[in-house]
Amino acid sequence: MQIEPFAAGSTISFTCLGKDLLSLLDTAKKLIGFDKTKMIVSVGKEVNFILFNSPQYVSIRLTNASSEGAGSFLVSPEALQGISKGRKTLDFSYSGKSLQFNDTKHYKGQLAVSKAEVDDIALCKQVFLAKKPDINLTSEVWGELRAGLAACALSDVHSKDELNRVVKISDGQLTISSHTDYHMVLFKKDIDTDLDLSITIKDSYFSVLESVIGTSIAVDFFLDDIMFYAHCPDFGLHVVRPPIQAGKEPDGVVEDLVDAISQEKGRKIGASFDINKEDLETTISNLSAIHEAGANVKMVVKKDRMVVSSKTSRSNIADVIKLDLKGNPPTVYLDRPSISDILRIMPKGNCTMNIVVGSNNEPTSYMLVPHTDRSVLTFVGATLDV
Repeated sequence: MQIEPFAAGSTISFTCLGKDLLSLLDTAKKLIGFDKTKMIVSVGKEVNFILFNSPQYVSIRLTNASSEGAGSFLVSPEALQGISKGRKTLDFSYSGKSLQFNDTKHYKGQLAVSKAEVDDIALCKQVFLAKKPDINLTSEVWGELRAGLAACALSDVHSKDELNRVVKISDGQLTISSHTDYHMVLFKKDIDTDLDLSITIKDSYFSVLESVIGTSIAVDFFLDDIMFYAHCPDFGLHVVRPPIQAGKEPDGVVEDLVDAISQEKGRKIGASFDINKEDLETTISNLSAIHEAGANVKMVVKKDRMVVSSKTSRSNIADVIKLDLKGNPPTVYLDRPSISDILRIMPKGNCTMNIVVGSNNEPTSYMLVPHTDRSVLTFVGATLDV
C-alpha cells in the first residue's frame, strides 16, 4: 500500500466503474461508518481509500481502477458516494484545488476536497505499514474462535446492548464466556495451538467483517497489546480495530460461577433431567404469545413430566413435557426473555437441565448442558423470586 502526500504542481487521476466505487464506500460504511470519519484517497500504482476514526482504521483497494501520478487528498465519503450513484464510468483528477470528475460530456463537476495532512498520512503509515504483531491467529484458530463466538452469542434481552465476549486461549484450550444479570454462557474446547491469549471483544468485530467479504475469503488476523489487525489481500482490505480489552486477564465471573456450582460450594443440584431442546423451545415460544409485566415462566417438575406454564390477568397457557427425573425439585420461575435467548443459540438435540438450589433448598439458578462431543457448553440462567 502506498500513502504519499500530494506534491505541489503535480496532477493525480484515476478512472473506475461507478458500481465499484459505490460498493467500496458501502463496505467502508458498514465497517467504520461515516460519522466523524476522515477519508484519504491515496493514488499510486493502486487506488486505496483509507478511512479512520481513531482508534478504528480501514483501508480498501478500489478494484478495476486505472491511475496516473502519486499522491493523496482528503474527501467526504458521503459527497463522493452521492456524485457516484447511477454512473457507469467515472474519471477523477486532482491538481491541488478541487477534485474534478466527469462521466459523459453531460455529467461533470468539481468537488471540494482538502490536502491530506502530514500527521494523518504518518499515522496511517504507522497503522497499515508497520511490522505485523507477533501474535498470528491462524486460519484454524480463527475458525475455532468464530465457532465459539457463535455458540456464545447471547444478547442483552432487556437493554438490547451488544454483549462483550471474554476469550482466553491457554494450554491448548479455548474458553469463551458472556453474561448478563439474568443469564450466562461458558464455552470450552481443546484446540491445537500453543497460543496464549486473553482478550475481551464484541462479536460484531468479526461478524461485520464477514458480512462484507463472506466466510470463504482468506483473512489473516494479528493481535498486539492494543489492536486487532485483519488483512485480506485478495479483497484489498485492511481493518485495524481495538478490542475492548487486551493483554490483561479478562473478567472470569462466568467461569468462576460455573465452577462453583459444579463443585457445590454453598449450592447443590436439586434436580437433574434430560430434555429435548426443541420441545422446550416450542413451549417457551408458545408461552411468549401472552405479554404482560410479571408473566414469567413457571416450571413444576414431577417424576415423569414437567408442567410449564405462564399466566397473565386475562390469559394462561400450559404445556406438559415428559422426562425422567432425578432429585426432588422445587417449583421454579424463569425469566422468559432470557430462557428464550438461551434456546435461540443452543444446539439442537437433547440437553441436561439442572435445577440449582441454595442451602435453604430454594432455587437459585438453572443450568442447561447440551449433549455434544465437540465442546463443553454450559448455559446458566437465574431463577426468579415470585
